[in-house]
Amino acid sequence: MKYNACVDETEAKADEEVANDAAAYLQNVVIPAFVSDVRRGAISPADGFALTELMHSCGINMRYLGRIASLAKKLESIGGISKYTLELLEAEMLARATKHLLADVLNADEATRAAPGDVLVRILNGIFGAAALKSDEDFSSSKAKVGNNGKKSDKGGKQPAPQPQTPAKKRKSSVSIVIPEREEPAAVVSVAETLDAKTIWQRLEKEIQSRFDYTLTLWNREEDVDSTEVPLGRVHKTVLLRRLCQRNGLRVVSRNYDFSSREPFQIDDITGVVPVVKHSLPAHPLAHAKQLLERGRLHLSGGSLATAYELLQETSALLFQVCGAAHEDAALCSTSLATVLYHAGDLAGAIAQQQRALALYTQLCGIDYHDTAFAHANLALFLHANGQTDVAVAHLRRAIYLLELCAGPHFPEISSLYFKMGMMCQDVGQITLALLCHRESLKRGELDRIQAANTLHQMALACGLAGGFREALAYEKKVYSLFKEAFGEDDPRVVEATKFMAKFTERAVEGAKGRVEVDAAAQADAIAHELLAELTIKDEAATASKKKSKKSKASKKH
Repeated sequence: MKYNACVDETEAKADEEVANDAAAYLQNVVIPAFVSDVRRGAISPADGFALTELMHSCGINMRYLGRIASLAKKLESIGGISKYTLELLEAEMLARATKHLLADVLNADEATRAAPGDVLVRILNGIFGAAALKSDEDFSSSKAKVGNNGKKSDKGGKQPAPQPQTPAKKRKSSVSIVIPEREEPAAVVSVAETLDAKTIWQRLEKEIQSRFDYTLTLWNREEDVDSTEVPLGRVHKTVLLRRLCQRNGLRVVSRNYDFSSREPFQIDDITGVVPVVKHSLPAHPLAHAKQLLERGRLHLSGGSLATAYELLQETSALLFQVCGAAHEDAALCSTSLATVLYHAGDLAGAIAQQQRALALYTQLCGIDYHDTAFAHANLALFLHANGQTDVAVAHLRRAIYLLELCAGPHFPEISSLYFKMGMMCQDVGQITLALLCHRESLKRGELDRIQAANTLHQMALACGLAGGFREALAYEKKVYSLFKEAFGEDDPRVVEATKFMAKFTERAVEGAKGRVEVDAAAQADAIAHELLAELTIKDEAATASKKKSKKSKASKKH
């Protein structure tokens, strides 16, 4: 045909303009706004699954992970975003690239697809094992020198040149027959044997470059460990292992793996492989129940507890009628009800609802789900308010462990959880533990100056309770400088910090005077003890001399 019957050039050009405008809007507006929300802390995805949901809710496809990582890298270089953002993005790209690598390997060989255990172990060891030694490279290079027939070459690496063969002369009486040498069958090399650590990382980096247009900066940089450009302590292999297993359907043994060894995984560590499928089920079983849930949470944030309670109760009844109690919306409804009851003063009811939400999240989503960790943290808050601080601290520690497993130690929420744990310890009089928790909170908090100021203020109060007014004054001076830099001199928080500084200064001076008086009294007591000791010695000496004189007189009389 001389023309495209199904394509109108005008319509195609208009469609291309619309697509270009949408792409430009996505690149210049949507993605920078998403990064800005992460930078401000408005959204904080706890793992790759939460990151995927957030990106899809904002209309961003996962192929833009590299673009987001590039923006996060630039912001991190100027101290404008948390470290965990780039760590989470690179771990997600690695997990997705490993899925494609594993699919290519399994599709290339039927035998490997039938028994994939060896390939899985090799891939895991190649990613998580230590760097290969030079001796292995030498061994592989010496192995490459072997000829096709399995024999090594002569000295100098040269083989004798074959003699040219002349064509046989035509003779009637004799015929020369040349019998070729038998070639040995080529060794069958399986796909698994070709997967070493170097090959795996080369294929992964190529996959990430082609799919996400990004070059890894944190992973596979062991050879550049002396370089100042390579950040240390940013590779969290447990986080990547968890996400990699989620993406590929792997189940591994729960134990402490030695990632410093070259082969941290053995074939027995892989307990199973399960299919990972996509479904078309609706996110919410009943749209009306979802609307009521959102309205109830909105009234809760506005402080209308009675209205929020009614809406959430109606939502819970509708969800129970449609899908039963086992649904994520039911768990979210129970969490919201627990918050309403907590603010209303019904601590027992709040604890019961939060325990129900925790059980639902654990059964439906798993023990390492990010909402399960937040459910532990909320339950700890309610238990502490009810006077069960020992149980509350245990739930807080569980929440911190789960969040470190999901997002790594630089996740911002971990800093606030350590702060809450310090407050709990401080309320029950455990000052030493409170100071340790507050110091850990300061160590984990990277960019939040307000959180740092509040933590330093609580450390000052803890030192004041323990009698260390000089240390309390030093901490409160830091609080004053942070609040003054952030809000100015006229802010009420700055004024309050000034009052605390004056109070701690006064108590420190009184403590110093008291110490001087105590030292003077102790010195006087020491002098008095010395005088008493001297008098005692003199009395004993006089008594001894009298006894000697009496004995001498008695001997003279006799």
